[in-house]
Amino acid sequence: MAMGLLAHHLSLRGMEARVHSAGTLGWG
Repeated sequence: MAMGLLAHHLSLRGMEARVHSAGTLGWG
């Protein structure tokens, strides 16, 4: 269970980073 939560957290962070970098480039 902990591993699944960790993977989910990391994937959320990855999405967050992508959205942030996209926003920095003026895409959002």
